[in-house]
Amino acid sequence: MELISVRETRGLNPGMLFRQVFLALVLLLVANSAMAEGAPGPPPGKWSLGIGAGVSSSPYRGVGSETMPFPLLVYRGERLFFRGIELGYRLLQQNGYEIAVLAKYRFQGYDGHDSSYLRGMEDRQGTLEGGLQASRKTAYGQFRLTLLGDLFGEHKGYEADAAYSKSFHFEKLIVKPAISVIWQSSQLVDYYYGVTRQEETATRPFYKGDWSVLTQVGLTAIYMLNGQWAINARASMTRLPDEIVNSPIVDDRMVASGFVGVIYRF
Repeated sequence: MELISVRETRGLNPGMLFRQVFLALVLLLVANSAMAEGAPGPPPGKWSLGIGAGVSSSPYRGVGSETMPFPLLVYRGERLFFRGIELGYRLLQQNGYEIAVLAKYRFQGYDGHDSSYLRGMEDRQGTLEGGLQASRKTAYGQFRLTLLGDLFGEHKGYEADAAYSKSFHFEKLIVKPAISVIWQSSQLVDYYYGVTRQEETATRPFYKGDWSVLTQVGLTAIYMLNGQWAINARASMTRLPDEIVNSPIVDDRMVASGFVGVIYRF
């Protein structure tokens, strides 16, 4: 699996443009979330801005890895917060507990022209998802549960993400390992990885996706240059289950992403 190389330059088609937007926003979310949760948070009502570069692989057949620059943007208010493609409002903040209403855009999917293996497939679109997020901070780390459902009727499915992370502080350096277990409904999996009867060919058989459980591990490192400037880096690896890997349009079980950037707090 190619993880770091940039794809060969070709004419900019809609599929390529979609992938670039998808990559930028996914990495932006990862970077912003890491900065917001890994380091001491900025005071309420403050912004954090920066720039970085990232790389991400794709599980789809014939779709390679891409690298590109992207902005970093975080806002943390008393209750309202913004992290890349996440917008939320905290309903409860007390004794380490937090419950928030969350809206998040899923920039997942592909264009039928993205690769020869996908030619003839209907485009799979992103969608706005909404739900609840609950977290608990303890001396042993942070536990978080996120429940989201499709609001626009694209995949018509649901996702539940249970995550654990812990920060380790070494003077100016903060290291934060994390692990997530992600359940996805059969509707979501079938929409993004299934092959309908109308799309099947001699080399691409019909495939009906079923509910699945993904696992993800990640490591965030933040180096505080001073009270306002910081260098932020993160790498993650997601393992796809058989319910996804067995799809004829998927050829990678492991999906990797990473980034490095610098951010300034106002």
